[in-house]
Amino acid sequence: MRKFLYTAPTTIFFLLMQIPVIAQNASAKIDSAVAVIERFQRMMSLEGIASDSILLAQTTIVMTNPADTFVMRRWWATGGRLRIEVMHNDTLQTAYHSDGKTLYRKYYPRMHNWVDIGQTNFIEQTMPYELRGPLHNWQAQNARVDYRGMAEIEGLHFDMVHVELPDNFSRNYFFDITSGLLTLVMELNDVDGVAVADTIEHTRWKAYHEYMPIGESLLPSQESFLRGNTLHTQFTTYGIIPSSNDIFTDDQ
Repeated sequence: MRKFLYTAPTTIFFLLMQIPVIAQNASAKIDSAVAVIERFQRMMSLEGIASDSILLAQTTIVMTNPADTFVMRRWWATGGRLRIEVMHNDTLQTAYHSDGKTLYRKYYPRMHNWVDIGQTNFIEQTMPYELRGPLHNWQAQNARVDYRGMAEIEGLHFDMVHVELPDNFSRNYFFDITSGLLTLVMELNDVDGVAVADTIEHTRWKAYHEYMPIGESLLPSQESFLRGNTLHTQFTTYGIIPSSNDIFTDDQ
């Protein structure tokens, strides 16, 4: 297991204001950003998971109040097969499942009903739950990326990549220079380059504290993030289980 200790959020905000930016032309900045992202994606690849196996990730999300805890389970298999379930107080809050072919289903808790939402909506809505990290399929999302230089925080060095997604908050990604692993994401107060009110709730930052080796991949096992004024900490365990198509086709 690889572990990364991280600075307190208040220190992070102060230091990020002083991060130097390396002067580069536009093409070089994009090329450098792509190289950093692709290095990280190679470590997060799930291609080593056998076609007759399922990767099961179980995540416990603890909020500021420890009694307010969510449990998320994600089943992933080759061929675009995916199932996601989010529970709160033993009640199913959000769920999706797909066989990667024709079924793209979502659970609506108010109606206690499953509905087919189509492939495009399914991909967009399940992206926040993506096991392979927030930059998986960034090209398909029409993201704009550029390299902002090397950042130094508490004596540690990071490659800083700025990412803009259409109709989404801009973000700065910090990758550990030595390992190439993503360590911090800062979400800025602008959408498509236009400043938005600071009162709009969004995830202000997310830190990746630990990664766990799963086969040939490294996947995050401890993360924390601040949404609005609420701190969330999440712990994830992983396991490989025998394949079963029922997991990806049944509404139950």
